[in-house]
Amino acid sequence: MTGDRARRIETPDDVLTVLESGHATFREWIDCIETSRRHHRWDLVDRVGHEVLRDVVANPATRIPTLEEAVRSVAKAYIDRVAHLEDLSAAAASAIAALQSARHELPGSTMASNALDGEIDWLDELRLLASDPSPPTLTKLCRRLREIGRSDLGADAARRALSQEPDSVPAMTTLAAALLDQEKTDLAIATISKAWDLDPSAYVANTFSRALLANGRLDEAYGMAHRAFDLDPGPVSQHTLLAAAAASPDPAAIEDVQALISRCGTGGDGNDLRDRRYIELLAAEALVESGRLDEAERMVNQLLADPEGWKARIEQLRNRIRYLRRKQQGELGFG
Repeated sequence: MTGDRARRIETPDDVLTVLESGHATFREWIDCIETSRRHHRWDLVDRVGHEVLRDVVANPATRIPTLEEAVRSVAKAYIDRVAHLEDLSAAAASAIAALQSARHELPGSTMASNALDGEIDWLDELRLLASDPSPPTLTKLCRRLREIGRSDLGADAARRALSQEPDSVPAMTTLAAALLDQEKTDLAIATISKAWDLDPSAYVANTFSRALLANGRLDEAYGMAHRAFDLDPGPVSQHTLLAAAAASPDPAAIEDVQALISRCGTGGDGNDLRDRRYIELLAAEALVESGRLDEAERMVNQLLADPEGWKARIEQLRNRIRYLRRKQQGELGFG
């Protein structure tokens, strides 16, 4: 590895240049994998993956976060190239074999060995899920695939579950979420509507509200979020309601919802300062997601004056606001 300034890696030729140099930082190897993936150069992904694992074995005591990220990139690349659900189990098995080969060369407990063990564990779970065609397992597989950015395969898994159990509400709800990930909002709404007819629960209503919100049906999204909250005022419904309120045309909605959640409590008595600050933080995060940066920034500045234990998360949100503002103003480059 090298301590030189990171190289710009934007094309397959850049990746080849790094490979030919024979050395790179873990950050550069990650960039090589991402660039190769974007260009569907799986031959280059495989070559870079080999180099990453070689460096991991050569530096077992290295304690830098990019080592773990690089190992994750290698593991995930095996799944990213899968085109059909039938090939998923074999791809996971291939990834496990590659990582285990490196793992066998490492001592018991180091950052490198722990990173490899963690990736092998989730890949093995994915392999087992992909090998079981039962509807509950296919629904769980959809959730796992969504978590790693393969909602397209996840939607296929959920559809297969529904082909066996057409009235499975968990499969419908998970399918709707996977469709939302792919911005197929009309299909998501049609799917979650059927689930709602069968099971008008908070579990379904939260996804229904998200689908309506993504479709631009703001008033309906807000109304459905309220229904979810009325059915179960827990953390998931709180997030859903705050997101709908932040997107609502009514500028007072976000304050109304904060007051509502405070009255219901957040795990404390609802009047505790820490609880109130946490609700305000959730509201600020919802405003950021809705693009209302000025209002969010005002809330963040007020929160930082008296953070009540949430300082790191508040500062992270402030940095995100600054990043998004710079992005809006065209001050950020690409690469």
